[in-house]
Amino acid sequence: MGARIWDAVNDPMMGAIAERTRSKFGRFRPWIAFGCPFLAIFSVLTFTNPFGGSTTAGVIWAAVIYILAGMLYTLVNIPYGALNSLMSRDQHERESINVWRMTMAQLGGLVINACTLPLINAIGGSSNQKAWIIVSCIYGLMATLLFLFCFAKTKERVHAVSDADQRIGFGKTMQVLLKNNNWLLICLIWVIMSLGLGLGMSVGTYYCKYQLGNENLYGFMSVVQTGVMLAFMLPMPFLIKKYGKRNVALVGSALYTVAQALVLVAPLSVPWLMFCAALKGATMST
Repeated sequence: MGARIWDAVNDPMMGAIAERTRSKFGRFRPWIAFGCPFLAIFSVLTFTNPFGGSTTAGVIWAAVIYILAGMLYTLVNIPYGALNSLMSRDQHERESINVWRMTMAQLGGLVINACTLPLINAIGGSSNQKAWIIVSCIYGLMATLLFLFCFAKTKERVHAVSDADQRIGFGKTMQVLLKNNNWLLICLIWVIMSLGLGLGMSVGTYYCKYQLGNENLYGFMSVVQTGVMLAFMLPMPFLIKKYGKRNVALVGSALYTVAQALVLVAPLSVPWLMFCAALKGATMST
């Protein structure tokens, strides 16, 4: 909880820092190249405990490393997510770039969800710390190479005016945003959706293990959900262009709520949960 609260402060701070960055490589790309190796290292460290057992030192180590890993994720992901805004001035091109970015991210998530637990079990089992460390090393190396490839192959073509008199301070920016009711509503929607997604991801494996009797089922459900999401993300640019972002988002949010509620109909039925996962995947594409 403390890490999530700090994220609420850390994310806009990183956005402000990246926005003010000036270098020969651009504003956002340098943070991706600089941060990705450290993100990989701390991602691996989250699965370590040099103090052993559930000692006070071990708990402090886990908390500190987890928060630092989250900060490094913010350092890389905020500039990465905003990069498309500097790749083109055309709104439809930016929307297309963003859709493909999210599509490929979900495709990567599909592969990870499908492979992680089987790979962990093949190496030593989910209770084997060494297995988690080995797999996290593999994923960390792959992520670093892909982030560096992104840094090398992208270009920031949009250059903002650098007149210091036009810069707005962080405090003034937040003051303006807090008076923007539409922005506050979007933030509220995002917080609620993130809370739902976070809870599902946090307890999903344990639910499948202790309630359904097979922890690998969470991977299969994630594959179904992500696969359907990918299929529905492809026509999103056309739907957005025809009906508008607002209308598409409202319909998607309403249907996602329905999909979540339908889980309660048969919470121990694997086929029904698979169906609900597919429905949630369709709505999450919006």
